[in-house]
Amino acid sequence: MCPKSLLLALNAGAAWAYYTSPVPAAFSSNITGATWAYVDYSDSAVAVIPATFNRSVFEAPFLSESSDDKQAAANSFLNKTDFIAYDERFFSIIGPEATVTHLQKLTTDNVHEAPCWNPTTRELLFTEWGHPSPQNGTHRWQYLLDVDDNELRNISTVPPTTNLHGCVFFKGSYFGVTDGASNETGTVIKIDPSTLEKTVILNNFYQQPFAGFNDLEIDRDGNFWITDSWSAWGRDLSPFTPPTLPSVYFVNGTNMRPRVSHITDGNTNGIAITPDGSTLYLPDSGASEHKPVARKNPYNKREISAFDVSATGGVLSNRRLLNNPISYFYDGIKVSGEGYIVAGAGDGVDFIDPVDGITLGSIRLGGGKNVAVNVALGEHELFVVGKGEIMGLTDDVAEEWFPPRNAPTQEQIDTNMAVALEVQHACMVQHNKPPFACILVAPDHKTVLLKQHNVSYIRHAESTLALSAADQFPPGYLWQCTMYTTWEPCAMCAGTTYWANIGRVIYAASVQQLMELTGPNNATNFTAEDSCVQILQGSQKYIETMGPVDGWSRRIMDDADWFWSKTKPRVEAAKNTV
Repeated sequence: MCPKSLLLALNAGAAWAYYTSPVPAAFSSNITGATWAYVDYSDSAVAVIPATFNRSVFEAPFLSESSDDKQAAANSFLNKTDFIAYDERFFSIIGPEATVTHLQKLTTDNVHEAPCWNPTTRELLFTEWGHPSPQNGTHRWQYLLDVDDNELRNISTVPPTTNLHGCVFFKGSYFGVTDGASNETGTVIKIDPSTLEKTVILNNFYQQPFAGFNDLEIDRDGNFWITDSWSAWGRDLSPFTPPTLPSVYFVNGTNMRPRVSHITDGNTNGIAITPDGSTLYLPDSGASEHKPVARKNPYNKREISAFDVSATGGVLSNRRLLNNPISYFYDGIKVSGEGYIVAGAGDGVDFIDPVDGITLGSIRLGGGKNVAVNVALGEHELFVVGKGEIMGLTDDVAEEWFPPRNAPTQEQIDTNMAVALEVQHACMVQHNKPPFACILVAPDHKTVLLKQHNVSYIRHAESTLALSAADQFPPGYLWQCTMYTTWEPCAMCAGTTYWANIGRVIYAASVQQLMELTGPNNATNFTAEDSCVQILQGSQKYIETMGPVDGWSRRIMDDADWFWSKTKPRVEAAKNTV
């Protein structure tokens, strides 16, 4: 903790203050114990250093050698900070209540990789990677950290997963990629969080082995974007010479067909895509060389590139240099709900603006041997893995708004969806309203708190229920509740649900299935084609979304067809068919 008197001295012109600018009052009061610094190039003391200085591109700025004692003092202070802002926007992104928590100090010197946040169980899955290890760098088990209790345990999937390197939590399952080993190529796997059962879902490119997968991303349509790198071969985790240059594979999530979308003569590493699926970010870590000699090469690639993504097929275009790191190179990256790029950068975690590519600021890991390698984003947390400690960035608002929650069983889903169907049926038969209905179920997954059917073309079932729920229950309680709705919510309803803070939405049938029933230009319901997922999961909250539900979408459609078949577009379509 940096004493308050020290921060006051900083703003009053202490020796190191000439290289740092004053931080806003809310950040200098030190109420959370976090230490902030602001390095602003509009300050001439930052733009012009009155001394000789030098550093490697792989060293953080405050490890620079300087002939000036004041500069050395400033660097010493910077090396003790938790947060460094390089742009004033960073203050609003992080907020004054954020704290860096050292969750676990691991005894091994191994790199830790593949952080994967399960928002339902509030657990962080990650793994050890590479040398040293008793099995010559091979790891057949993983870690699982209960964040609320800070309880760490070893786990093994069934069958065991060897050399996990990247992981994403998607639609209730862990999806991972592996480097391969002496007897297997890189694989894409699916892990059931409840049973830890592992299923291999891809292991070849038309019978060609993969070099060794490094990381993956899953877009909103369920397609995989996977980096195939030389890292495992370079670290002798795989004895096989890579069959290709480092590449990015696009894998169709429906039929698992792979295609090459990008090739580099550097090295692929992390990968991330925007929530709307339009832009892909790809760091190149070619500067970290392993063969024939292990070294960091400042003349090889370290940049992040941005690509436009085609609407279908996984074609990348319009490549542009977005950012070259202030120091080190970028490893694992993620995109926040607001669109900022969050990247492991050695000394800390950098936040990068997606438009101008500016490094806005850095979350530091305390200096020394701690190295930030990869990150995972929670609902209101950020987790960092690498060498040294497992660390988390938390905000006090999380306890109030986002308490832990558990998932319903399939039996509970079926029971509650049956109630929603009853409300839908009554909506059209008794009230002659379009068949839309939803219910709100308590955290016990049994108690039905509210029922609501469609009222009018502007008072939809979900938005009306969400407004009523927000008036009756606190946001933290609603975060643990589940909305069951017969149809995928429209943009208005999804937005109202988001602001009401209802933590889970399960819908029986999709908007595409609704359009099949309503037909085009149906004045009773001008069905919008937009998915609710972008709104419910594309901002600062992760509202769990499930649907369509197998076994229920057809029942909902069959029930609603009684109403829609009587509307003008359907009647006219039936006449034309005859």
